[in-house]
Amino acid sequence: MKYQELVSSIKAGKFVPVYYLFGEEPYFIDKITDLLEEKVLDEGLKSFNQEIVYGADMTGGKLNGLLRSFPVMSNYRLVILKEAQKLKKTEWDHLSSYMEKPLDSTIFVIAFKDKKMDARTKLGKLLKDGKAIHTLESKKLYENQVPDFLRQVLSNFDLTADEKAINLLVECYGNNLSLIEKEIEKLSIQLKFLKKKSITTDFIYEFVNIDREFNVFELQDSLSQKNLYKSWQIMDNLAKNPKENPLPQVLHNLFSYYNRLAVLKYRRAEDEKEIASVLGIHPFVAKGYKPALRNYSMVKIKENLIHIAETDLRAKGIHTTYMEDEHLMKTLLQQLVR
Repeated sequence: MKYQELVSSIKAGKFVPVYYLFGEEPYFIDKITDLLEEKVLDEGLKSFNQEIVYGADMTGGKLNGLLRSFPVMSNYRLVILKEAQKLKKTEWDHLSSYMEKPLDSTIFVIAFKDKKMDARTKLGKLLKDGKAIHTLESKKLYENQVPDFLRQVLSNFDLTADEKAINLLVECYGNNLSLIEKEIEKLSIQLKFLKKKSITTDFIYEFVNIDREFNVFELQDSLSQKNLYKSWQIMDNLAKNPKENPLPQVLHNLFSYYNRLAVLKYRRAEDEKEIASVLGIHPFVAKGYKPALRNYSMVKIKENLIHIAETDLRAKGIHTTYMEDEHLMKTLLQQLVR
């Protein structure tokens, strides 16, 4: 079942006995779990009919007891198994008989993060094919899907943002969906105080901890133009402020940037519409990639991806002696523009 379909059915009060939520993206699993906790039971009935337990602390026998108990003064009991992936494999076997015919009066939520249950097991097959079960696979979003997610979050807070601001926010927070939502919530409070409903790049630079002139996004722009002097200024500033600009984040952003250039080169996307279509971004933002596509060959782009990956290994002390982050960053810059 798709995420939005599941949200709609829960909000409409159309519950099923079992919700099996699994996958690498914790955001959607947490959102569905929280929504069920909000919608299934009135606040006054939760102390009698709601159980939140954790996989590492549970056994199959205890779960069976919780699931087979009947509700008190309510139509439902709600049992939420968080961190279900930590429940021992042998304990899952105790639940097979229950899953074959779950009680209509119990709503069982299985929050199985990072992976999924072995589909070859009896219980795995039941979870996959059971008629009284809603299954959601929570997948990590691809980079080009994050802007649409961010727009949806903005809409939820009754906010808007221009395309440059959206691109800047994506660059800031990557595909950490929970962080994106938390940061947008913080910005919404500030906007409410200012009696505004639109996020601009000026607003981001003012209220988010980003230096307007010396940040990794400006570094990408200067690298795209092979402006060595400006690139050196920015990298020097980033290196001297490691708390605001940790090396892993700088490397992640640079690797993502050159990886996007490699995709554009491979797809032979040159004009703004083609770039926007390939990367799933607004044509206004796509303009920024045109200088880099002119200035970098595919061979050089691949070399730079290797340089960034090697710098990451050096930063972790793999196959090399320890080097200061500042030295690593400046050495990398020379390699990128060489």
